[in-house]
Amino acid sequence: MIESNRLTSTTNSTLGLLNYARGEAVRHGEPVRVQARDGGLQNGLEVVLVSDDDDPIRVGHKLPGAVTLVLQSGDMPRFNGRGEKAGDNNTVFRICPGNGKAGVDIVVNRGGQANRAQAEPACS
Repeated sequence: MIESNRLTSTTNSTLGLLNYARGEAVRHGEPVRVQARDGGLQNGLEVVLVSDDDDPIRVGHKLPGAVTLVLQSGDMPRFNGRGEKAGDNNTVFRICPGNGKAGVDIVVNRGGQANRAQAEPACS
């Protein structure tokens, strides 16, 4: 039960951070990127205006318990001033609960929209 709650919480905060990044790119009219915090995805994600590399505009929390976040495919998202994701491929993040049960894939499409995938991926 606890791992399930942690999975849900991490999924919601990751989606929120990705949507925030896209919104800030549009609001500022300039590129914004999402990157790993302190060198690793397990430390969380942060949002940075490309024009101001050193100062994150939002910092996510370190992942709770045994929950893991991996970049399954694509590159870390970078949104242009219109909110579109740079690059030709979708970005897929996989979040796993750490108890061997099914996880969640979050897909950021080329239009910049971040959504939870319908299929629940197997996690080991």
